[in-house]
Amino acid sequence: MNIFNFYFTLLIRYKFRFTSRTLYYIIFLCTFFLCSYFFLLLFHSFVRCYFFLTTQRKKIPHI
Repeated sequence: MNIFNFYFTLLIRYKFRFTSRTLYYIIFLCTFFLCSYFFLLLFHSFVRCYFFLTTQRKKIPHI
């Protein structure tokens, strides 16, 4: 809760300096973190699928 309060006071203090460029920076940071999280999840799912397939392949007996 203190972090939100801190950001709120910063926004009030620099209200006149709050231009579109800072908004672009905030949007860019948010999209960057979202994309990185998405790619991390995708990579994690691929790794799990790969390990699952390799373990299943070892369990299936070859003819």
